[in-house]
Amino acid sequence: MENHVHSSLVCAARLLRLAGLNSEAVEDFSRKAVIDRFTMATQASLQRYLSQFSRATVARFKVKKQSLNKIKPEHLPLAFRDMQGKFILLARINQTQVLLQHADSGKPEIISYQELASCWSGVIFCCSQSRFDIRWFVPVLLSHRKSLVQVLVLSMLLQFLALISPLFFQVIMDKVLVHNALTTLDVLIIVLLIVGIYEVVLKLLREYIFTHTTTRVDILLGGKLFKHLIKLPLGYFKQRHVGNIVARVRELDNIREFITGSALTLCVDVVFTFVLFIVMWCISPLLTFIVLGTLPLYLLLAALTTRPLQQKVEVLCGCAAHNGAFLTETVSGVETVKSLALEPQMYQRWETQTRDYADANFQVQNLQNLSSQAAQLLQKLAGAGVIVVGAYQVMSVQLSIGQLIAFNMLAVQALMPMSKLVDLWQQSIRAQVGLMLISDILSLPAEQSVSAPINRPLRGDISLQQVTFRYRADLNPVLHNFSLSLQAGEHIGLVGPSGSGKSTVARLLQCLYIAEQGVINIDGSPIGNFSPDYLRRQIGVVMQESYLFNRTVRENIAHSRPTASLSEVVEAACLAGANAFILALPSCYQKAVPRFQAGSGNV
Repeated sequence: MENHVHSSLVCAARLLRLAGLNSEAVEDFSRKAVIDRFTMATQASLQRYLSQFSRATVARFKVKKQSLNKIKPEHLPLAFRDMQGKFILLARINQTQVLLQHADSGKPEIISYQELASCWSGVIFCCSQSRFDIRWFVPVLLSHRKSLVQVLVLSMLLQFLALISPLFFQVIMDKVLVHNALTTLDVLIIVLLIVGIYEVVLKLLREYIFTHTTTRVDILLGGKLFKHLIKLPLGYFKQRHVGNIVARVRELDNIREFITGSALTLCVDVVFTFVLFIVMWCISPLLTFIVLGTLPLYLLLAALTTRPLQQKVEVLCGCAAHNGAFLTETVSGVETVKSLALEPQMYQRWETQTRDYADANFQVQNLQNLSSQAAQLLQKLAGAGVIVVGAYQVMSVQLSIGQLIAFNMLAVQALMPMSKLVDLWQQSIRAQVGLMLISDILSLPAEQSVSAPINRPLRGDISLQQVTFRYRADLNPVLHNFSLSLQAGEHIGLVGPSGSGKSTVARLLQCLYIAEQGVINIDGSPIGNFSPDYLRRQIGVVMQESYLFNRTVRENIAHSRPTASLSEVVEAACLAGANAFILALPSCYQKAVPRFQAGSGNV
């Protein structure tokens, strides 16, 4: 039983590690666990055990019964229990082979699908973080709740002012015109003018507060997203096109516009609609029933268009992301394109992708137009019904002409939010797709910081002991049981063919990747005890591909130390062997790099 508990702990720790989460709490929890009281005989008991484990970490574990034929690649990695009760980590699976790792083994192994099926018990558990959803925006919005409440209050006042006009028209038609009360007409006209002026002023004030608030929200959300993006592990950027990442970041604008745009003010419109219906009921219950009878049709329209529109929007976003990725990689590799005379092939591919995007956009626009026009048709049908029935009521002296006019104006105001709701529903579908895309960034954990990092100056002693590393679980190790020991001040060179792991060692020392197995020590302390940012600032690196940003040469060199003096910048350039060609530039170190580019000796 103790071995079974140990295997679940080991698998849980490895799942945390694969998810990029800190698994230091695993050891603390395992020491506190009362193993002799623990039983893993049932799925429920395993769930309770992992729930306790989850409280010691930042992840959530879900236990369930699952048949092997329903395990898909997107479900991996996960841990499954074999027939002996031990848990095993499952990393990759296909129709013939699987990649797994036993708890008591540090080396993954490949077995056949049939072997896995013979030991599959059906009990699995997987690790997940709290998924990104709309709640990510809540703290930023709450920080501006005062301004947003002011916008809502102003919107409510505008709705009350809009209620005055129909009632005034009723009074004019039924009282002023019938009794020829010119004095009353003058008073009503003056009041209407005053109301109109107040309405204009309130709208200007609302739009000013609203625009100012959304601008600040944009800045905060954009900064929050960018901060998380640049804190993601290097592996995230290595596995994705730059254009796809940029396309996902841009989805933030669509989501923010939906949350703080029409959705905010439309909430007030919908709530105030109930007030309008009460006033309409006081004028004519029969006509009110006619208007209310169209509301289920609006809901039916939204339900019928939801699924098709969501599918088409997903296709549209996919096409936009592919276009952005292709354009980015083409512009970045334009030298290769021209050197190999690839312009015709690139143009043909761009034309094909643009055609696909245009077709997807055409389908989305057609469906949105169809939905909007259907909502307008429902509004017109309701208006026609009110006019016809209202005319009969006027002729039978059940309703005055003024009441009919006022009711029709109120009905238009009441149904307008319903039409807007259909459009808002379409925007919500677009926002949902945007949430799904941007969750690819925000659902991933950033690089873990150390709770009590070592910040002392480094001497330079480096030790790698039996280090094994692979870039993906299905690839062969780049480093296998690699060991190296360096003393402070010692100079060495790593020599080997391409792919032998020379750059990988440098990346491991910078904490850009985490070793699968083995120990890396800096000055006698495990590398995990250092803050990654602090460690990288202490290591000088001349990268194989140095990228220059749209700044001066001096600013590019002094990126990590913006306060560095010119003499320090020149010293760094001399160490890198770049001082000679920099001095040959027209403005030397003040030369502005015209664009984002790779440094190759020319600027």
